[in-house]
Amino acid sequence: MYLGGKLNDLNVSKQFKTYRRLATLPEPRTFHALLHPCASWFVQHGVSLFIVQHILGRSDIQVTQKYAHLAPT
Repeated sequence: MYLGGKLNDLNVSKQFKTYRRLATLPEPRTFHALLHPCASWFVQHGVSLFIVQHILGRSDIQVTQKYAHLAPT
């Protein structure tokens, strides 16, 4: 279980793997695989691509723009 401290890719992925097993989700599910549904949900609910880019930690807006077609406006 996560006991606090700085988050990084390694410990987030490790904890996700633990919880995925506890929830009996099928493999291979990774924490990274959640980024697309997360970004899609934000864009569909009107969150700007700029904000989504920063939430996802993307350095290039062009990577985030692939979700633009999901925007309601």
